[in-house]
Amino acid sequence: MQNRKSIEEDLEYQKIEFLLIGIVLALAIVWKALEYKSYKDEVNSLGQNEAFIDDEEVIMSLRETPPPPPPPPAPPEVITIVEDDKVDIKEINPLESEIDDDDEFPLMEIQDDGQVYTFDVVTNKPIWPGCELIADDSARFYCFNLEIRKFVVKEFEYPELSKQMNIGGKVYVSFVIEKDGKISNVEIARGVEKLIDAEAIRVVKKLPKVTPAKISGRPVRLSYVLPISVSLQ
Repeated sequence: MQNRKSIEEDLEYQKIEFLLIGIVLALAIVWKALEYKSYKDEVNSLGQNEAFIDDEEVIMSLRETPPPPPPPPAPPEVITIVEDDKVDIKEINPLESEIDDDDEFPLMEIQDDGQVYTFDVVTNKPIWPGCELIADDSARFYCFNLEIRKFVVKEFEYPELSKQMNIGGKVYVSFVIEKDGKISNVEIARGVEKLIDAEAIRVVKKLPKVTPAKISGRPVRLSYVLPISVSLQ
């Protein structure tokens, strides 16, 4: 018998299409069911965000530290009891310890070995004549240095030959202030020129007598180095 249906209306030709559509719909329903989430009917506040860590993520091991051992017991204090009849205590009469004005005591002699001291050792620095009335030690020693330089400037005579040859510089003169305040052992520590060095020695030898340096009130010898600047300007 001849089939009177058209090809478009024949369901036999469209069953594959309907099958594919059904498979797609089934997969869509399954995917939707898997993605479905349910929420509680409450409003969450966006003003506070609290971060927390699961107890399963952080595992802390707490170990109990044993207490320290007790300190060792102190040794027993030994007290020695001395009987009174075995100790002879001599009583001192306070009247016997008094010193009479007539008692004489030998003085300790300080031996003088002639040693030459430096400024960092002496107790009292030398004093220039006229600076004795200054009470402060630093100011009195400043007066000493100032006056000794004034003396050198006044007494120094520039050698004529050295002046013509325009020779100058700084000469260092070393000397010793003796225990009686006089000047000795005048030498050139570092010179400039023969004539200038000789003139510097001559001037230093003319220094007046000063009050000597002392250690604990005892006069001592003291070394001193005096710089003298010589220039035409």
